Amino acid sequence: MFEEELRRNFEPVYRFLDEKNIYEVRSIARAFGINAPTSAKKHDLIMRTIGVAGGISPPEPHTRRGARVKASDAPPDQLAHIQRLIEQCKRIPSGKIVFADSAKSERRVEDVCRGVLELTEEGGRLRCSDRVPGEVFVSPACIERFCLREGDGIYGYMERCGDRQELLQVVELNGGAPVFAARPCFDAFSAEYPAERIPLGSSEAEILRLLDYIAPVGKGQRLLLALPAGGAREVFARLASCAAESVHVCVALIEQRPEDLTDVRAAFGRAEVFSASFDMSSREQLSTARVALERCKRLAEKGEDALLLLDSLTSLAGACAAAGEGDLLVRQLFASARRLRGAGTLTVVGAACGGSEALYAAANAVWEGPSADGELLAAERCHTVRADRLLSERERAAAEDLRRAAKEGGTRAALARFKKIIDDPSIKS
Repeated sequence: MFEEELRRNFEPVYRFLDEKNIYEVRSIARAFGINAPTSAKKHDLIMRTIGVAGGISPPEPHTRRGARVKASDAPPDQLAHIQRLIEQCKRIPSGKIVFADSAKSERRVEDVCRGVLELTEEGGRLRCSDRVPGEVFVSPACIERFCLREGDGIYGYMERCGDRQELLQVVELNGGAPVFAARPCFDAFSAEYPAERIPLGSSEAEILRLLDYIAPVGKGQRLLLALPAGGAREVFARLASCAAESVHVCVALIEQRPEDLTDVRAAFGRAEVFSASFDMSSREQLSTARVALERCKRLAEKGEDALLLLDSLTSLAGACAAAGEGDLLVRQLFASARRLRGAGTLTVVGAACGGSEALYAAANAVWEGPSADGELLAAERCHTVRADRLLSERERAAAEDLRRAAKEGGTRAALARFKKIIDDPSIKS
């Protein structure tokens, strides 16, 4: 009865596999971890593959006898197509997924995990959501099988082995099906100047709407936010709110107070928050920043637009010095911002208290504050390299007018001029 129900629920998957010859089915079954596929009949092999690939049946135990079977024979596009079909079949109207074992009982919620992969000496671990307490261990074999990289967003099944939780199978990788093959690498893409700006026109802060003209933030920008200690939090929260509709926002908080983290998570809404409190070691703080950066790289590689907000570069530099690594990670993180030719973008906004000359030189956009007239940011000291590339012809004229007002009368003069011209319908093209 269970087999009939499984075939009925996953009929599109069964039909797709049944159209393949036995050799193709065996290769696909190997890719999904089915043991000894040559000893099974085609129908049985298809049913076992559907069960394991869909998380309905537990992963088959790997034998230590004989030669190790590699999962590289099946075409990656076919494996991805099968995963997509499986996900379509097991979605129910509520949007949740039913996980059932061979006894037709639902899998416990605790068997499911979601998190971001961090590589370790043992293999890896998932930085999981609050729903899964503790860490989920990821074995080197699992990393190799699914071609995982640090920063991958993973949704899958886990198993509790004594005091340890271990990832058994990846169901979803970075929002899509596992690919079982090498993926394009971030550093292999050519870097280009930003060509599209992150819209700040919806911000409640008038100063940010002004800077959307004077010093716009492009997708792929390297923005230095030079503010006194603690001044970046409000700007970051407003940036995250404006950007959430068009980019994937990640926030890295280094050397924070533990009691502040709950409020910080609430302030950033849907953003992914990676935090390291001041009581953590320097190594743990560096690891937090590195994973946040790698998470954004994985998103950019697959064609998405990612925004990394780091508070702060000053704290990160201190952690690097304490760990004896100089400022290598700071430079790597800041330099990673770019638009990838043929893929997505990675925008980095790093806060620094009294930014160094090296940071100013590396940045291709700077927001600095506070202003002499009490505003959070000083419009006359904010600029973006090649800002005209991000504005329409009519917006450029308005931006030039606003820059002139800021230079002559400071931020408040620019804001007063902004109020007069922003409602002009001829500005927007």
